[in-house]
Amino acid sequence: MNKNISYFFKLLQSSLNNQQPPEPDADVDFKQVYKFAKAHNLLNVCFYSVEKLENKPEKALYKKWENHRNMMIHRNMIQKMEFDRIKSILEKNRVAFMPIKGFSISDLYPKSDFRYMADLDFLIKDDLEKADRLIETLGYKPKTLGTVHHDEYVKPPFMIVELHHEIISISSPYYSYYENIFDRCLTDNQIEYRMSDEDFYIFMLVHLQKHYMESGTGIRSILDFYFLNKKFLPDLDREYINREVEKLNLTDFYNMVLLIAEKWFGQYDFSNLSKEELYILGSGTYGNEENKVINRKGDKKGISFFVSRLFPPVLWMKDHFHILKKYPVLLPVMYVYRFFRAVFCKKKMIKKEIEILNQHKCNS
Repeated sequence: MNKNISYFFKLLQSSLNNQQPPEPDADVDFKQVYKFAKAHNLLNVCFYSVEKLENKPEKALYKKWENHRNMMIHRNMIQKMEFDRIKSILEKNRVAFMPIKGFSISDLYPKSDFRYMADLDFLIKDDLEKADRLIETLGYKPKTLGTVHHDEYVKPPFMIVELHHEIISISSPYYSYYENIFDRCLTDNQIEYRMSDEDFYIFMLVHLQKHYMESGTGIRSILDFYFLNKKFLPDLDREYINREVEKLNLTDFYNMVLLIAEKWFGQYDFSNLSKEELYILGSGTYGNEENKVINRKGDKKGISFFVSRLFPPVLWMKDHFHILKKYPVLLPVMYVYRFFRAVFCKKKMIKKEIEILNQHKCNS
């Protein structure tokens, strides 16, 4: 591990433990530390240490870093307020819902702004169209509708809200496990639902595995599990968790995550890094395009890979073109539409994918 990344982890450790950070060696490049922290969405956490240093970054970079931290504090406050507004309007209009993914994880961190959210996610039980109309009354504008398994809304300057009609995509190997998730959830009023703590923990693992396998996942995801394991897991039914994780064929992945989380943030040991650890360090918060292309290719070669890109599985198509759920007979039409959309609208993406595949071939 180079000195810049090593120093990044020292800053991160000091912030998480509210300690005085060590001063940087002369050859530490703060621009590279900043770049790495930004790639993993941990700039704001590291700045709590940076501001305590005697030998700070050069003035322009320091100010940029400070502004980012302050913006994340503001963003965290606004998100919490918007979260409550959305919950309130759904409850008032009796639209059954469940907050999903990691909003509550921020409460496990030493400071809630350490773990800000890219977006707010709500699973709608029945009436997605009504939920869509309600959220627009709060000033949100639709960005994408009827694609993948959610409708996405935005509101300047930074709010993103996703209203899900499925908790997980129908092409996921775990779709059947979560197909009737509301039946297993808890509720006090038949409007706001919540998973049991054990099921929430398992879902976070499933969500992490999805990102890991598709395009990679970063340091922040491992940090999430460190705090989940430290503050959440001790009070949970571990037999149930282990049984369900085994049912999902995720035991090996789960053990890997537990091991890395404890190694990195329990022991702060970054020696003898495994290929899995290096993959995470190189992925950035939500993975990267190179990982996505290589993981998508897998063992497929030549014409087999070309055909798989030209004709994705039917379930994948239904995820991305919801009209197929009502009118599956349109599948051939949507394959043709997807082809011409790529040719005319996604030339840069196709070129980038070819470059990555050629580079990977040369390195293999």
